[in-house]
Amino acid sequence: MKKILLIALIIFLGNLKGFSQNLKVDSAYAELVLPDTVNYNDNLQHTLIVNITGGVVYTGDVYLMAAVDSSNGNQSIDTVATRSVQNKQNDTIMFTYNEVYNNSNGYRIGGHVVVVWPIAATLTTVDTFETNIHVKQVVGIRKNQSYYNDLIIYPNPSKNYINIKNTNQKIKVKQVRILDVNGRVVYHAKFTHRIDMSKLKKGVYFLNLELDNHEILHYKLIKDE
Repeated sequence: MKKILLIALIIFLGNLKGFSQNLKVDSAYAELVLPDTVNYNDNLQHTLIVNITGGVVYTGDVYLMAAVDSSNGNQSIDTVATRSVQNKQNDTIMFTYNEVYNNSNGYRIGGHVVVVWPIAATLTTVDTFETNIHVKQVVGIRKNQSYYNDLIIYPNPSKNYINIKNTNQKIKVKQVRILDVNGRVVYHAKFTHRIDMSKLKKGVYFLNLELDNHEILHYKLIKDE
């Protein structure tokens, strides 16, 4: 699985040859997983720095991509953060984002290889950042894994509204929060089955649903224009 994933990256990056500017992950400042063992359903914040080199001024969007290669044969590739930059030349970009370690993001119990790389129009990616992590089950009380099947979030991606459908009458949602990739709360209200996202900018967000038993469910949202 890991070989297939890396080959796919090589093919993708090969198509970008010919551009003079480069994107490079600063592995000296990559707080991707601290520590390298996490509990299932943990919500952690990570920070990576991407260097722009090559001398060409760039204005536009830079995306941070992540691929999960599971020892259980599970693979997930997704955009974890986006930054819009103006007139960047031989400079750095800091990405700070939240990651929830559960099945919806491609994680299962067991060992994983996580590969992160930046992409942008007319820029060449010259390297990636790779780390090994181990996701473990919490000892004692099981976390809220089954609740993710009971609460359905749709549509996702969404341009204007998302709906929350509860198929389990035994659980109730009290509070709803939406956070951006920098951890800032952009929406906070009591539970409603429909949430207006029309005023949010295009990008990746995180939905937190607080249940009446004080457990919190985490979802990744994509806002389209």
